Amino acid sequence: APGDPELSQWQPLLLAWLRRSALLTDLSRTAVAGDVTVDGAPLYWGWVTFVPEDRSLPVAVAYLDWRAGGSFEIPAESGPCPGRYRVEVHRVSKDFSQKQAGAYSMDDAERLVHEGPVEIGPGSNTVRIAVTSP
Repeated sequence: APGDPELSQWQPLLLAWLRRSALLTDLSRTAVAGDVTVDGAPLYWGWVTFVPEDRSLPVAVAYLDWRAGGSFEIPAESGPCPGRYRVEVHRVSKDFSQKQAGAYSMDDAERLVHEGPVEIGPGSNTVRIAVTSP
């Protein structure tokens, strides 16, 4: 469907789904757990994304909220495959002084990249992620 703005999207969306579902690799997924700090403090609200260097491997994501205290777990069924990964930390907000009232702001949401690649091996992995804000 050349020129059709909606139908032209199915190929990149299919590729992303195949990759996310680990259908482009024979490698088994693995569990990952750990903790995330930003400027030395636990990540309060956001997510961690493991982006593989090998584009046939799936991306893995862990979402954290204020109750996690910076800790995360990705079970093997949705975890990364063994390989080298760039780790991105997405902090939703810095100010949660009134979290129970929902009075936090997403105006200061940011993407921070962990320095250097992270190697994920077979089996369970523990990863300590420390990033600094600009």
